This record gives sequence, C-alpha cells and structure tokens, in this order.
Amino acid sequence: MAIQGEIVEQFIRTFRRPPKKCLILDFDATDDPVHGEQLGRHFSGFYDGYCFLPLYIFCGQQLLVSYLRPAYRDAAHHAGAILALLVRRLRQAWPEVKLVFRGDSGFCRPLILAWCERHGVEYIVGLATKSRLEKLSLDIRYESAIRWEAERGVTPIQWTVHGFSLRLPPEGYRARCKALSSITLSRSLVLLNDFVVVCRPACDARQAATYPVDDI
Repeated sequence: MAIQGEIVEQFIRTFRRPPKKCLILDFDATDDPVHGEQLGRHFSGFYDGYCFLPLYIFCGQQLLVSYLRPAYRDAAHHAGAILALLVRRLRQAWPEVKLVFRGDSGFCRPLILAWCERHGVEYIVGLATKSRLEKLSLDIRYESAIRWEAERGVTPIQWTVHGFSLRLPPEGYRARCKALSSITLSRSLVLLNDFVVVCRPACDARQAATYPVDDI
C-alpha cells in the first residue's frame, strides 16, 4: 500500500499548479499470465489460461494504481473503493479539480455510478448491449445505414454517434446520464454498434465516442 500511495504522490508532484483541465481516470482490468504454481492463480475461461486479473488505473500516460487480484474476481472487484480513495487524495491536493471516471462495460455498476453522482465525479462507462438498447437504437441504426450507403464512396470509415435518454438499472437508481450509440461504418458493412453511458455536462457525443468500448 505504501508503494501504491507513493505512485499517486509522484503523480501529484508532477504538477506545479493545480490542473486546469479535468483529470480522466481510466480503469482497466487485464490478464497477467502465470507459468508456475503461484498462490492465487486461477484458470480464466475468457483469457484461456492461468492468470491473475490486476486492476490498472491510468491518468493519461501516468500509472496511478496497479492492484493485483486473482482471476476469479470480477473485473470491478474493489474498483469502487479504490476510486473513492483516489478521488479523496486528489481532492486533498486540488480541491477544485474536476475528475472523470472512465471504463468499459465491466465497470458499469450501479454502486459505482451512484457514488460518482453523489460525489460530483463525472463518468464515461461502457454499457453491455441489451435487447432494450437495440430496440431504442433501431431508428439510429437505420438512419446510419442510409448515411453509410450515401457516403461510403467518400471515406473508408465513418462514425455516427447519437444519444438517447436511459434509466438504469431497473432497481430504483436512475442515473442522470445519456446512453450513446456509436456505430462504426466501413465501405463494406456496419461493423459495430457500441453503447456508452455518459454523465458529463460538458461532454458531447463525439467526445465520449473517442473511448474504445472494446468488450460490448
């Protein structure tokens, strides 16, 4: 824990003045393969091998947190608690700093999003595709297909981004957010229909869509 704290302190010391731009905290879980009988190793069907599942948090190119976890843990395991500690320390250093929590659909959890809203932390989080989202975005996808047909000879790839209101999850929590449907178009076919949940007053659809939602 002392080493983790020192990494954050080094990050804070890199600023001579409080940052004027918002700090985007990128959360990501990935595999760390093991090749022996290490304590805590676990076989992951997703990664098809024995590994750990560490949690990494970056701000830009700067590593803030590297938290080792066994692979049987959920991707968001302890993410909320670590986010709370990180936000508290950054606001101790810079009381007026604006913070954004960003992650893929593995971090789209009601408790984390509710905490962010209560504590003034904005977020851009991936949202796993559901039949309800597909239905809500049907008109968007139809319009995008028409645009693709008209524009495919102009550019190889086109991004069409639309937003629509969404309440989630069903058990009472209602996020003040928008669900954004980002549809990747190419010259040959519609490749992806991705969804992200956004709670950022100053964030438009195109800014949110620059985040790769890689597992939706």
